[in-house]
Formats: sequence, structure tokens, C-alpha cells
Amino acid sequence: MVGTVDKRGLPLMLMAMVTVMCLWLLSSVAVAAAEPYGDAQAAYKAKNYALAIDLYTQAAVQGHGPSQTDLAVMYFFGRGVKRDFTTAAKWHRMAADQGQVLSQTNLAVMYDNGQGVPRDYGEAAKLYALAAAQGDAYAQNVLGARYQYGKGIAQDYGRAVHWYALAAKQGVVMAQFNLGALYEAGKGAAENYPVAAKWYGRAADQGDVEAQFKLGLFYARGQGVGQSFIKARRWYLKASAQNHAISQTNLGILYAKGEGVAVDYVQAYKYFSLAGEGGDEVAYKYRALIAKRLSPAQLKEAQEPALVRRDAHRKK
Repeated sequence: MVGTVDKRGLPLMLMAMVTVMCLWLLSSVAVAAAEPYGDAQAAYKAKNYALAIDLYTQAAVQGHGPSQTDLAVMYFFGRGVKRDFTTAAKWHRMAADQGQVLSQTNLAVMYDNGQGVPRDYGEAAKLYALAAAQGDAYAQNVLGARYQYGKGIAQDYGRAVHWYALAAKQGVVMAQFNLGALYEAGKGAAENYPVAAKWYGRAADQGDVEAQFKLGLFYARGQGVGQSFIKARRWYLKASAQNHAISQTNLGILYAKGEGVAVDYVQAYKYFSLAGEGGDEVAYKYRALIAKRLSPAQLKEAQEPALVRRDAHRKK
């Protein structure tokens, strides 16, 4: 095979040797770049930002992607160097082109905000897509929102469901809630209350107040779950503890009607008061109706500024 040549007349053995030499050189550069990167990380951890900048730069100019990302972050926040969005964007771009996920998402945010680059929602969407394709949960959730609202990309509820689902499975609360909302509305997927309830439940378990409210509604209505005013009250209570006004109104209604709990007009009055103070004006109308059912002594008790007693301590 020594005498074999390629179409350009070059011996194939020589071509193989050149290829091996190029790969060796690339490997040597990578190793050389990795050395100052490790030292840079140690310097950064020790808060010696000036040294970290110098070492990250040494590695970054050799094309080391992680160094380019970290260098960009330091310029973005002004650590060890004057804050400079333009330079941060430059290094993030170099790293993003090498597939560095953090740089892809950070640069996308910079395009969203016009920091160091012109504001460009379309370019931001492209970068989020690159990061999302690599499994980045944050980017998947944002990309889902872009498809849902058609921001920088053509609106597509089906793709919104796709990306929300990937992020939701990784535990992103906002994606779980948004996925539940799309299944509830039948957008991007067939209307499916049980699936909506499942994703609202995942978000509610992580403390998302809107998901807790939604789950309370679902249980009160028997929507996608078996109707249970007891469980509805439980979720409204969790949302109420986060000052969710409509949940407080709904708690007042449960007490006024005796649904899932014994009728208690004093407690209903107090929840309507809390909800009204929180901005739900209709709660004051309910409170006025309840006031007519209270004796003077009960009304005085209901109007005391004390907090609503903790229902969680009562037997379910």
C-alpha cells in the first residue's frame, strides 16, 4: 500500500502520518490548556480573582471551552476585572460554538436582555434550543415557553408540550405547572385533566403556590381526581400560607358551606378578610353576607386582628 496515492497524488501513508500528527498536536493543546484551567479554578476558589483571570485567559486563548465559559462569567460579573458584557458575550460565543451548555444558555439570556449584544429573541431561541438538545433543564423550560408564546420562534403548542415535558421530568417546577396548564386547556395535546392534575401535583409538592391553588380547585370540582373537599382544603391551606388571596376566599367558602369541614362562619369571615386584604375584592362581598349570620359576640371575635387559627392542627 506504500505506493498508493489519493486523488491529489499524495501517498496515502504520508496522509495517514499527517493525520496522526494533527491529532497529536490537538491532544497536546488540550492537555496544555487543561493545566492552567485547573490552577484557575483553584485560584477562583481562593478568591484570587486576578490570578484566576490570567490563568483562565491562558487556557481560553488556546480554545479550551470550559475556560472560555468561566472567563465570560467573570467578565459578566466583574470579578477580578472591570465588568464588561461585550467581552463576556465574546467568550460565551466561542464556548457556545464548542457546545458548552452553560455558555449557550448564558448567551441566550444576554441576547434576551441586550447585554453586550443586540437584543435578538430569535438568536436567543436558537441558543436555548442548542442547550435544550443537550439536556439542559433550564433551557428546555425556556424553550417550551418560547414555543408556547411564539417569542423569537413560531408558536407551536405541540413543541411547547414536548420541551416542558422534558424539563418537568427533570424536576423544573415552572415546567411542571405549565405542562399541567396546557393539558388542562387542551393546547398542544388532547385535553386531559388527570394528566394536568398529575403535573400540578408535582409542582404543588415542590411548593408552587399557583399549582397548590389549581390542585385545590381540581379536588373541589372532582376534575381529573376524585372529588374531595378535605383534600381541596388541604391544598388551599398550603397556598393560603403563601398569601394566595383566591385560595383564602375559597377556604372561606368551604367554611361557609361546611364542605370538607364543619360550618364555621367566624372562620369563614376571617378568611374572607385575609383574602380581601390580599387583593381579592369579591371576598369582601362574601364577608358582608357572612357578617349577617354572626351574633354580635361572634362578629367581635371574627374581627379580632389575630391570625386565622392553624387548620393543619385540626383533625382532618
